[in-house]
This record gives sequence, C-alpha cells and structure tokens, in this order.
Amino acid sequence: MILCLIVALSTAIYAQPKPGTGYSASGSKEGLAKLAKKIRKDFFLGSFASGLDPSGPNIEQVSKIFRNNFNIMTIGIYMTSTQREPEKYNLERVDALIDYAKANKIQVYFHPLIGGAEYSPEWINKGDFTKEELEKIMRERITTILTRYGTKIQYVDVVNEALDGEMTPDGQFSWITSVRGMEHIWMKVMGMYQGKKYKFPQYFVDAFRIAREVGDKNLKLIVNENCNSTTTSPDGLTTLSLVKAMREEGIPVDGAGIQLHGMIRDGKFYEWENIPFDLGSFDDLLRMYDEAGIEVHITEFDIHLPKNATKADFELQGKYYGEILRHAIQSPAVKSFKTWGFTDKSSWKPDGIDGHPLLLDENLNPKPAYNQQVEVLKSMAKEKR
Repeated sequence: MILCLIVALSTAIYAQPKPGTGYSASGSKEGLAKLAKKIRKDFFLGSFASGLDPSGPNIEQVSKIFRNNFNIMTIGIYMTSTQREPEKYNLERVDALIDYAKANKIQVYFHPLIGGAEYSPEWINKGDFTKEELEKIMRERITTILTRYGTKIQYVDVVNEALDGEMTPDGQFSWITSVRGMEHIWMKVMGMYQGKKYKFPQYFVDAFRIAREVGDKNLKLIVNENCNSTTTSPDGLTTLSLVKAMREEGIPVDGAGIQLHGMIRDGKFYEWENIPFDLGSFDDLLRMYDEAGIEVHITEFDIHLPKNATKADFELQGKYYGEILRHAIQSPAVKSFKTWGFTDKSSWKPDGIDGHPLLLDENLNPKPAYNQQVEVLKSMAKEKR
C-alpha cells in the first residue's frame, strides 16, 4: 500500500475485556460472514490472509477463527515475493492458502498482478529491458498465475495504485511515475497508450487485456486504488472516472477496489492524510458507483490508533468498524468488504509502528471493533426479518 501520506503511529495497549463479556471470534456463536449472509446473500466478508499461515503456529485456532468469520480471502501475489528471481516462481504459500480456501469454501481474491516500483523485485527495477522484453515478462507472469489457479480464484487486482491524484485540467488522468525515488519501470519503458479520448500507461492497458485473455471466463478484473473512499477523497471521484473511461475505451474491467485505511486522532476518525471521514460522502460515492453499474470491493480496511490509545479510542475504533460495514452492506454496489488482516499480531505497521488497527488483538481476543461489527450485523438481520 502506498498511502497519501505515511504518518507515524505508535504502540497502544488494549485492556482485555473481562471473561464472559463480548463475543468469541472463534467460538460457537455465529461468525461475521454468516451474519452478513442473513442480510445479503451476494455480499462477501473477509480479510487479507496475513496471520493465516497453514504451516505456522496456532494454526488450529487461527484457522477456526478465519473460517468461522470470513467467506472471502485476499491472497498476496506480489511480484516481490512470487518472483524474487527471473524466470523463477515462489508460490508455495499461495498454493497452501488456495488449498485452505477450497477446503473451507472461501472465495479467493488475488492482490496484485502488477504494481509500481515498490511491488516490483529488484531485478525488474534495476533491469535494462526493452519494451518488448517487459511486455513478454508481463504476459508470462499473468499467464502463469491465472492459468495455474484457474477457477480457484474469483477476483484479482490486475493493477494496483496507478493513479496520482485528481485529473489534469485537460481532462486526462495523472499517473504515478515514481515512488520514494524509484522510477515506475513498467510505465517508463512501455510508454503510453492513446485511446479514442483518454491516455493510459501501456502496461496498464496490456495487463487488463492479458488478464481477460488468459484468465477464467468468470474471473472478475479489478483496478485497486487508494485514498478513494469518499467523494472528497483525493482519488475518490477519479477512480470512478477511471473505471468509466476504461469501459468507454474497451479496456476490460469489472470493478473498483476502494482502500479505506483510517486513523483515530483526537477523538475523531480520519482517512489517511488527516482528511476527516464523512459517512455521507462515502454513501454518495457508493451511490454513484451503483448508478454507473460498477461493482465495488472494499479491499483494505483498517483503523489505526494513536500513541497511548485510551479506552475511548478503542471504542471509537469499534464504532467506525461497525458503521462503515453497515453503510457498505447497504449499498448494492459493494460486493465484498475485506479488512487488511484480522489480528493485530500480524497487522500492517507503517514505518514499523503498531497502531493496533484490526478486529482482534495480539492474543486473538475480540476487540470492540469485532464486537461492534457483530452488533451491527445482528441488528440489521433482525430488521430484515
């Protein structure tokens, strides 16, 4: 994830609930996904697979938690981890997670096929390739992964984080050309594609076309962007415009990935880059996607806490975990809702600092974030009856 602004987050200590209070994330009570199905049968609730290692410690407990609460899983297929060397693939962990998902009837969402410099291995970033050579590498990568897993995967982030903010004054898109001083080699070497109206990076167009050509006929192709969860987010309306433009130009795409990395600061909830989060603007954007007939996937949801987080901070984190899920499941456009992991023990830590952002704490105990999602889903299911 490349976020709008990397903000320092500090460690927080969470006071555990008293025995017998709250919900058990792995016990006999109904899990999150089963509760969500009572509200919408076409809605999938899940998590990034960080913390779920089929060969790791506590696998029985962790596996039970996962399958009891989630029916869709995001599996990382980053080029940095799956192709550490030229012409060699490291897919053992992916294979194991695919087997786990199949055995437990969990849908699979791959992330991502192609991304910028931070998602590309050193041999790509420092290689001296021609356009034709990079095109061949891209085609071989996409073909290998999508044909290896075939019908076992249902969704894939074809390209991750290509946009660079709002559209230009002449109505074109702005594209990321470098990150942290590293050039976007795919974009630099392969150049631009001129459509009837819009310009796109050639790598971007090729990735989607190859994925449609070699992937399973039912595979959904997603473009995943960040800072794009509301109409006032830096990339919110731009991502919507991008999917519309892709369709207009004949570039195959099925939906948009919305990242929603948030933070609690001074008793308020913010998107990244300290933008106050507004549920009304979130609803407005989802309505616009629905009106355009474009499906949405909340791909990377979490809420990071501040230094020396208080009980009130954890409660506010829980409130927004519940409310954002409520608003998402109410939108016909949203097809899946996935947290960026499920336990703080294996959470994403910007700059290595832990903001305790997920549903369960480091000991796999439910936090207010988990309990509030349960309460919201139970309340909505009751209203539906």
